[in-house]
Amino acid sequence: MTAAALPWNQNEKLEPPNGGWRGAVVDRSRFDSVDDWQSTYGFPLHIKRVFKGNNWQHLTDDELAFAQSGGILFYTIPISHPQTFADYIGTEGEWRIQQFADVIKPLAPAKVLVTIRYEPELWVDESKPDKYLGTPAEYRQLWQSLQDGFASAGVTNAVWAMDYSSEAAKTDKHPLLAALWPGDGK
Repeated sequence: MTAAALPWNQNEKLEPPNGGWRGAVVDRSRFDSVDDWQSTYGFPLHIKRVFKGNNWQHLTDDELAFAQSGGILFYTIPISHPQTFADYIGTEGEWRIQQFADVIKPLAPAKVLVTIRYEPELWVDESKPDKYLGTPAEYRQLWQSLQDGFASAGVTNAVWAMDYSSEAAKTDKHPLLAALWPGDGK
């Protein structure tokens, strides 16, 4: 089967078969459903971004239907206070990681984009205690813990994505961004 014939969420590394993807956050503050979004804009939605945390990790019926129809979920884990990066590292974090793995794995063969604490460079500045979640080293350990946990749970359909902020365009931020990078192939 060619990439163009596959459902969108089954393309290798979620590469678009041609052109580019159209994505959006579709939630109750913006639209009631993907169908609502698509009828408003008159275009198909390819990627739906969702934000999920521990004990609210499950997909809505609309999100599940979107994935089952071939849409790509961009599953974002927005770690925020009172949690920190360290809460996901080691045996203490295994149950947290397992909750996410239990949502992603059953979607196979659909692939799911997964990102951990979007805009991480905004959350590692100790001078901002209201946002500080840990060090760049802990962020890299967090990635490793999630990837190891998913592998242990038999999750094979996660496509890992880094989501830096607009700060990434500032060259003076590049050393920090490099320090946050979990490694190639991660």
